[in-house]
Amino acid sequence: MQDDIARLISGEMIEVDTEGFENDFQTFKSKDDVLTLLIHLGYLAYGEDDQGTGTARIPNKEIRMEFNRILRKGTHGQLVQLIRNSDRLLEKTLKRDADAVAEAIAWVHDSNYAPQYYNDEQALRAVVRYAYITCVDQYNKIEELPSGHDCRA
Repeated sequence: MQDDIARLISGEMIEVDTEGFENDFQTFKSKDDVLTLLIHLGYLAYGEDDQGTGTARIPNKEIRMEFNRILRKGTHGQLVQLIRNSDRLLEKTLKRDADAVAEAIAWVHDSNYAPQYYNDEQALRAVVRYAYITCVDQYNKIEELPSGHDCRA
């Protein structure tokens, strides 16, 4: 569940199965039930991809900031550690400490993604978003700049 919340905060959509939800605040059999409740309460937005698979995402900046605030108050757990590591990574980035930045990105990449996706461009994009999770609302995100190369020919 912590990894899913971290992915949501970093701007990713996650898969969610809303079918088994009991529509109460006591019966939670799976993480999908918790995510479905968050959807019902308005903390997450729900949609379906092209194959009809249910997805959840954080709908706006204010809710993302609230998730971050709650996580920063924590004292233990992987998610709290991720936030703290991300804070340090941003600090090292702003200080232009290339070795520390490379080490931090490599740690996130090695600890969160399966080896068969190691050289996958989309996996690397997700690694960078995940590693810099604390600055998701502090900076404008430009994932790719146009190359200026006309591909219509």
